[in-house]
Amino acid sequence: MKYGEESNPLERELRAALGREAPPPGFTERVLRAAADDRERRLAASARRWNWFEWPRVPRAAWAGALCAVLITGVWMEREHQRQVEGEQAKERLMLALRVTGTQLNQVRRLVRETGVNADLAR
Repeated sequence: MKYGEESNPLERELRAALGREAPPPGFTERVLRAAADDRERRLAASARRWNWFEWPRVPRAAWAGALCAVLITGVWMEREHQRQVEGEQAKERLMLALRVTGTQLNQVRRLVRETGVNADLAR
């Protein structure tokens, strides 16, 4: 059997059903119009999807306001944390200074007692 010869009725039916035929009138114009409409629809959808500043304005403004509020709150909390850390460091320095001063006063008091210097002269 050579190429193109029909071997059974099924092949003949398939060739008849799937054979080439001329398109109906206006088919090319309809396909081109549908392709152009589809392209325009996709471009419009893409513009809506990626245009962050135009649509919708109210929700975007709300997101921008919320973002600003979060940013301001974060900065404020960080500054408060730094103030707290600085306050704790100052407290530690003060406690150390008071311990050193108390130790020195105790040493002076002990020396005054050991030497027997009168309390009136020590003033």
